Amino acid sequence: MSQQQTAHPIRVLKFGGTSVQHAAAIRRLTEIVAAKRKTCRPVVVVSALAGVTDTLLDAARIAARGSLETVHSRLKKLENRHATVLRELFNQHSCLASELFLLDTARILETQLAELELLLSAVATLGTLPDVIQDAVVAFGERLSSVLVTTALQLRGITAETVDARRVIVTDGRHTCAEPDPTAIGKQSRRIIAPLLEAETVVVTQGFIGSTRNGATTTLGRGGSDFTATLLGAALDAEAVEIWTDVNGVLTADPKIIPGAATIPFLTFTEADVLAQFGAKVLHQRTVQPVRAKGIPVFVFNSEQPDGPGTRVDGGQKTASGVVKSIAIIPEAHQTLLGLVGTGIAHSATIKAKVLDTLHLFEAELVREPLSPHCLAVIVDAVDAKRAVVALHEAFFESPAEPAGRAEASHTLKILGVQPLVLSPSFI
Repeated sequence: MSQQQTAHPIRVLKFGGTSVQHAAAIRRLTEIVAAKRKTCRPVVVVSALAGVTDTLLDAARIAARGSLETVHSRLKKLENRHATVLRELFNQHSCLASELFLLDTARILETQLAELELLLSAVATLGTLPDVIQDAVVAFGERLSSVLVTTALQLRGITAETVDARRVIVTDGRHTCAEPDPTAIGKQSRRIIAPLLEAETVVVTQGFIGSTRNGATTTLGRGGSDFTATLLGAALDAEAVEIWTDVNGVLTADPKIIPGAATIPFLTFTEADVLAQFGAKVLHQRTVQPVRAKGIPVFVFNSEQPDGPGTRVDGGQKTASGVVKSIAIIPEAHQTLLGLVGTGIAHSATIKAKVLDTLHLFEAELVREPLSPHCLAVIVDAVDAKRAVVALHEAFFESPAEPAGRAEASHTLKILGVQPLVLSPSFI
């Protein structure tokens, strides 16, 4: 690149398990990255192939019970699955050079799988599964998938290199739910990743995993791959972070419950955080924290429909107040908590009156102390929960007319079936 040219901005692109689940999905990933390279310098963060993390965890627990025969069977299935994806990625390339490349990549995968087998044999010998070893085992999912993704990019003619996330994502020693060190991550990102980006190399790294300063493998817990993406986005002062998944952004409803659910075009960081507190799976609560302070937007896109709509999450300085954007449902044994989410709605007398009027048949009770300025909570009997949600949906999202000037803050609905809500201090 000429010194007179301005370098493209950095974008971190995270691809979840369904976006790398087979060869066709990985090819779509390469098409997305190839298109992005025209306007940005991509850092690609990948999850394990869909279902692999659960398989690895299951294998580790079986190994701890000493059932090595079953463990070997699980490992063989993992080996076959990754080998099949690798061979399918090479199907369109039939020349001696590509065959040699295939063999080299296969050896890398075989080496990693042999390392995994030794680790699980050690677990069987120990008869127990310490958290430190569990992290090392489940990390193989991302380690294996990153090899496949880097190979696919290289087959497409894109200069790409795998960077082991454990060299960059520095954490404490709380295994299975490690806390990252942003200062150390920034230093390592500038030292290891930035020079590759300057050389116009696409960096591929693993989500979810990191390491302590002593080199022990750690994992970041639920939503860890998205968390990795935003940690790197903040460390590299990225233009944006993109989360590529299997839905068209954050949807207005669970399509299994509300047919024809639409995409929410825009959420604020606060609204996304409130939804995450209610257990929303698209963006985990911790995901937006690293980029929020720097004002780096997060986008949620569908890798199966890359030209489709998406959701943008950012500071939302121009967001209208007093508009319901979302409804979250938290089921419990006897009562259910319904949360209406939107900027500054907790003290809206108009919204409160509409909620009580809509739910008057269900003996609904408003939670007097707001859980957040951006959340109005109401309690109904568990048996009435779904009908109450439908009623609120009709009242807030299917009204024939909307107040003028609020089109940009269209009402949205999010229905979540999750465990009972546990509020953290940051939510209050």
